[in-house]
Amino acid sequence: MIKDYTLSKSDTTGWWVWTCSDGSKTGSATTKKQAKKDAKANCPVAFVLDPPDFNAVYTDGSLMDFTVKNLDLVPVQYTTSDISEDEFDFFFGLVCDEDSDCTTRAQKAITILKFWGIYNGGTTEPEIKTNHDMSDTDFQRIIEKDYIGLHIHIDDDVYTWTFPE
Repeated sequence: MIKDYTLSKSDTTGWWVWTCSDGSKTGSATTKKQAKKDAKANCPVAFVLDPPDFNAVYTDGSLMDFTVKNLDLVPVQYTTSDISEDEFDFFFGLVCDEDSDCTTRAQKAITILKFWGIYNGGTTEPEIKTNHDMSDTDFQRIIEKDYIGLHIHIDDDVYTWTFPE
């Protein structure tokens, strides 16, 4: 089965959107912290933050389960045994940001690929690269969330990654 995706800044790719209350400016960032900082720098009075699209259930302050949409816009439910709270926070830019040590490079890639609905196995960085036909550069750009404009072509488990110049 052939699948083609082109990633854009959206709530399904983990982007936070900010808008000045007076409507004068808008922007986006991969973390809540950065979106808030950008909004404060650009909005004269007040701003509104729109989080990525997810439904999460917390019990006593701990994440229990959550639902996110994959790249096909199909809602998928996960528990913290599938994806840890740190991995969830990394993807949605909550507590852990891209430079945090709360998840390994392999865990970051697995989290992103699972959320996108295109995870094809592997637990180590070399296995993930092999199973997803990724170069070192492809892998690095994905875990750094530098994937806006990325075109993904999947044909019978053969992946082609085309990043914008």
